[in-house]
Amino acid sequence: MGVNPADDKKPSAEASAEQGSQQASRRRMLRRSLGVAAPAVLTLVSNPVSACTCANASTFASQLAMSSRVPASLACSGGKTPTDWKNLACTSWPSGCQRSGTKDGSKTLYEVFGSDCPLTFWDPNLSTATSPLNTMATLKDALKCASLVARDIAAAYIGASNNGYVTSKGTVLSPSEVRTIWRSLSMSTKRYTPPGTQLSWDATTTQNWLKTMQV
Repeated sequence: MGVNPADDKKPSAEASAEQGSQQASRRRMLRRSLGVAAPAVLTLVSNPVSACTCANASTFASQLAMSSRVPASLACSGGKTPTDWKNLACTSWPSGCQRSGTKDGSKTLYEVFGSDCPLTFWDPNLSTATSPLNTMATLKDALKCASLVARDIAAAYIGASNNGYVTSKGTVLSPSEVRTIWRSLSMSTKRYTPPGTQLSWDATTTQNWLKTMQV
């Protein structure tokens, strides 16, 4: 008795359909367990683990003002939290932040921000102006001082010196601009105006902007 060729193909087609259904079911279960849709998963895994996102001051201001259709941040690298920089040996910091002969191997704040740099730093997290730093204070001292704003500015300076905060559209934050931030927020006005804008940010807004560049 002859075998119908169509009968040979039928089990294979059924098995293939069943396998495809099982795979689709597993994908749906994975998406539900992650709590995100498939496109979002693809976006997340496509970025380097060590990358952060950078937005210039104007873009960040737009993101604060609007909840939709805002300019997007761009991928950049070099940023770390104050704690990460503090726990990293200074020999692994950018060379422009190192100084042999100091107590911890990092440059003094006077070297970084200028000999007339104010060390009495106003901080919204503290009740009054504070003097957490002395004339011999270093960048590493700033990373662990009482002022949370000073910590984030010090971390931003190290990150900017680490060839960081550079996106496909240019540099978002340079070491020289970080110096301006420090001096602006430690003065009596306690306000920072990003270059090329008419913005006037207090310490909290400036700090929140800097935090977006931390990994």
